[in-house]
Amino acid sequence: MRRKIVQQGPCTLMVSIPKEFCQRHSLKKGDILDLRDCGQFLQAAYHEKEDAKTSALSFSSSTESAIRIAIINSYRCGHSCINVDFKEDNQYNIICTVVSENIMGLEVTRTSNNTCRIESINEPDIDQFQMILKKMIFCISTMITDTVQRLDGKKDFSDYNHLGIKIEKYENFCLRVVATDGRYTASGQFYSSLLSKLSHCSRELYHLNKYIEISSNKIAKSSFAEPLYKIFTLFEGSFFKKSTEMIEKLHQYQNQIIFSQYYKSIASKKGVSVIDHHLACAIRHIHLASSPLMGLILFENQMR
Repeated sequence: MRRKIVQQGPCTLMVSIPKEFCQRHSLKKGDILDLRDCGQFLQAAYHEKEDAKTSALSFSSSTESAIRIAIINSYRCGHSCINVDFKEDNQYNIICTVVSENIMGLEVTRTSNNTCRIESINEPDIDQFQMILKKMIFCISTMITDTVQRLDGKKDFSDYNHLGIKIEKYENFCLRVVATDGRYTASGQFYSSLLSKLSHCSRELYHLNKYIEISSNKIAKSSFAEPLYKIFTLFEGSFFKKSTEMIEKLHQYQNQIIFSQYYKSIASKKGVSVIDHHLACAIRHIHLASSPLMGLILFENQMR
């Protein structure tokens, strides 16, 4: 099917939409089409607005982790209204904390003594996906930089908990978009894996800083701090520059650190300290995150 391009004003080029397509989807003025640049082709798609997805949860225990993963995964599935039954106030307090610290744009309303509703109030638009993913990467970069400076005695990094909460919120929102937005059907596996690996890196650094905070031992410098910073710099560069060459350098450097330096530490009589363990695990997660990043770069190159 061919359409002639017409000019509207000095800069705007326009093309008409086939009548049959408009009738089939009952399109009218103000409706939105998703456009994808596929090289010589321009793909247009119309996604009908869906009613808000609703789910129901019921909790019999006050185990925080069980309540948290149930709510977060319901959110990731795309539910905008979650009705919850609980038995005691302690459970309700946990629900409120989980929503506040792990989810963007949803709020809790108590509807009776033993029920509440979690619903979308000011959730970010799904078109902000790329921006929020970038913010997540910037936050992890800050966490790495400040952790390294803390280990060098140059900074008192007390903000790690707040930063970790922001990273988790960003991760959950991005996974929600990947699971529900049709634009990410083909690339979703790469994004999901990337987000998971980066999140694990963040959690390693969270637990490292928590250990430093409660430890009575003097914090010794680690030989894995600078390699962590260097490897994430390569990862960050490859993400923003879409560079497969930087991923290759990341793999080469990671092999030197993990398969040589870290393994030697494990095999030694002294063993590996708690700090070295968390830093090496963070390095490993960045290395693993480079695989889905490579997939995304190749996928995007193919779609051009």
